[in-house]
Amino acid sequence: MTAALYVFTGPPGCGKTTLVRTIAERLRAAGVPVGGMLTSEVRSGGLRIGFDLQDLVSGELAPLARIGDGQPRIGKYVVFTDNLERLGVRAIDQAVEKNAVVVIDEVGPMELLSQRFINSVELALRESNVSIVTVHFRSSHPLAQRVRREAARLIELRRGMPRDMLEKIVSDITIEVEQRSRKNVAGR
Repeated sequence: MTAALYVFTGPPGCGKTTLVRTIAERLRAAGVPVGGMLTSEVRSGGLRIGFDLQDLVSGELAPLARIGDGQPRIGKYVVFTDNLERLGVRAIDQAVEKNAVVVIDEVGPMELLSQRFINSVELALRESNVSIVTVHFRSSHPLAQRVRREAARLIELRRGMPRDMLEKIVSDITIEVEQRSRKNVAGR
């Protein structure tokens, strides 16, 4: 059975991370091993001040970016590539090693500052049976283009999509990945 790559893209705030988190939770509840990383907004007083990384297995959090001065930076955010490499890369690599469904949220400008992250994503694309990836909607980076091109399913989300449509996406992908994961385990 060939590897499957499920890719979600869309503008900021359209629900990519929420959708991927929900799929991961449902797969885990069904007994499918899941690992990798999520990136979520950090807000203070209603304003976005940065982003955090989360290891899907351990739950460990680390700052990815915060508003401030320093390098490297994307826009107004200082990016903490050391945290990305310590937590995010490790989470992706461990998911690949354990033959889990690999979640990578997100292949975006901040993450693509790290060559180790790029290498880790390439490893997941090569070695994992199932990967679920979010891609920044405007990224023209070669890796982002490759992820889009190699997707078994490329789903573009929009702000304001009806809840029932989002639920159908979650349900369909969860069922598809669960079936594929079970076939991969049985095929060993």
